Amino acid sequence: MSRRAAIIPGGWTAIVVADDSDAPTLRPILAESFEVGRLVDDELGAKRREWNEADVDLAVRRAMQRFIELRAESVVIEWATSKTSKAHALAQAIKQACFTNDIACSYAKRWRLWNTTEHRAWVSRRILEGYQGWPSDTFNVSRDCGVMLLESIAPDRPAQFPTILKEESHVPNLETKLEAAPVTPGETSLKRRGQKKKPAAPVVLLPRTAGIDPGAGYLGLVITEGTTVPVQLIHKVTLPVGERVALKRPRKIKRGEETITLTTRHSLTAPMAKALADKIVSRLLEYRVTRLAIEHVEAVHIEAKNPGAASSIATSLIRTAWLDILIGERAEAAGIEVHRVSASTWRARVAGRRKRGGAGAELIPEAVASRIRGWPPETTPWRGRSGGADSDAHERDAAGVNLWLVLPPPESPPLAEKKARAPRLATPRTPREPGARPPSYYVRLERLRNETAQARKATGCKCGNQHHGRHRTGCALAC
Repeated sequence: MSRRAAIIPGGWTAIVVADDSDAPTLRPILAESFEVGRLVDDELGAKRREWNEADVDLAVRRAMQRFIELRAESVVIEWATSKTSKAHALAQAIKQACFTNDIACSYAKRWRLWNTTEHRAWVSRRILEGYQGWPSDTFNVSRDCGVMLLESIAPDRPAQFPTILKEESHVPNLETKLEAAPVTPGETSLKRRGQKKKPAAPVVLLPRTAGIDPGAGYLGLVITEGTTVPVQLIHKVTLPVGERVALKRPRKIKRGEETITLTTRHSLTAPMAKALADKIVSRLLEYRVTRLAIEHVEAVHIEAKNPGAASSIATSLIRTAWLDILIGERAEAAGIEVHRVSASTWRARVAGRRKRGGAGAELIPEAVASRIRGWPPETTPWRGRSGGADSDAHERDAAGVNLWLVLPPPESPPLAEKKARAPRLATPRTPREPGARPPSYYVRLERLRNETAQARKATGCKCGNQHHGRHRTGCALAC
């Protein structure tokens, strides 16, 4: 059994990798397409594609990463009709990278049908007959790439058209005569047909990051590729946490004015949690993830008007923290860098919103979709914290946690320089004589004396100084 690959370079580049065995059909391993460059408006307002050397380098590295990771033994590259087109330059760069990594490659020329209507029907038939389990959600460029791979193995083009012409295979040949020193045994030749091979930069694999939104009932996982936004979506999935078990007897609860009858409850045991953590870590290693971010709960505020929800919230938090610890410890043991972030922190960086709901929370789906290439459109409307098996909500939050790792932290505004304060001068006061009291003291003393005299006169008090300022027993002013 051999593993073959095909690529159609262009504004939308398609890659197909499949296993070729003794069976009459191929088994597809990968069928994807990604955009190269960007669409811009010209002077007349029409759309045109624009890309530069950095975009070509990124596309070559992404394609070579797929070929190397999936261990493709040979690659078929579509030959561009015009040698001055950008697709031709991209095809040459991919061929050069394949030759550098000792991957056999060849060009496929004039394999398409000239009539576009007949071509689509022919492609559909070839895909249906030539592949076992071809994915149904692929674009036309990926399907064309799959047919090109089939044609390179067993041509089935209509007879009225000439057969497919291919350039000579670029497999390194040790028997080629060299102009300089001979090739030592076991060394790959760097010259082909008397021409020196141009040195190519080594293929650099782009780092991959992952984000996890651990929930009590469902867990969202999103894996992306790249160090700057927009990043490329690699994998996303929503996994169930635990299972539903039947209650011994139905239980009725009140939610507002409505009474609900419960017949099942959610259960999460230690073996289930460990198995889920092992499954996630193995998937992270399979997709070559180097950095992982997990949403972490730091504080919870329970409203006083709904104290009955405290038990349910506490149970959910225990399960979330349980999964958080298990996944984090296993990922760190596997050599993955683990970060933890609260919901308010990643939402502030990704969407500029700290609260979970309310006005402004609808910005999160748009912020995620605009920064991740290949993110599918929302299938459910935004409802804030959606519950249940809403895969969009769990995967959306996991994507936001992932973007928190990629986006740079916001720059803090510089501290304003404090203005120099003018020195405070003490107010000059008129010096007083030693022992002298202020005039307000004498005013307050005179008022007190007058109030005391009026009170004694009104009550008929005739107490003298013989009582040392106190009133005698029986006096109306005695305390």
